[in-house]
Amino acid sequence: MACLGNNPTSNSSLDKASLDDLRIHFASWCQKQDRHPDEAIARFTTFLVVDEAALNKIASAPRPDDPSARAKDRLDAYVLVVSAKHEAGRRLPSLTSARQGVAVQEGKLFPGYMKVPLPYLQELWIAAVEYMDLYGICPSEFDEVPEWAP
Repeated sequence: MACLGNNPTSNSSLDKASLDDLRIHFASWCQKQDRHPDEAIARFTTFLVVDEAALNKIASAPRPDDPSARAKDRLDAYVLVVSAKHEAGRRLPSLTSARQGVAVQEGKLFPGYMKVPLPYLQELWIAAVEYMDLYGICPSEFDEVPEWAP
């Protein structure tokens, strides 16, 4: 299920679609919206993807009002936040040595999306409004998939 703006879309043609396929679908949706072409707001530069893995995590997450839930369990539920315009090969800033201030590792390739735990979604949108691109807020250090945290 891909979320286009404020309108969740459940479309069987999107099942097993790649992120690039979803970007094309999202771009088509954006073109149909009544907005100024230069209007760059997070709603038109990013979209959410709730795939089966994310949906299972959400379904098994504790209720937000459960006082006995552990903080770690609350952060297990996530969605993917995808950059609508991804440039393949774009690298994140190099990691630098805190002591010497020199680059110690080449920046990782920006995958064009991040995992975002549900409790952090609102803060991500606030940050996305400032940067207008997930690249600007993507963490530089990650193993397989960058996970955003404020």
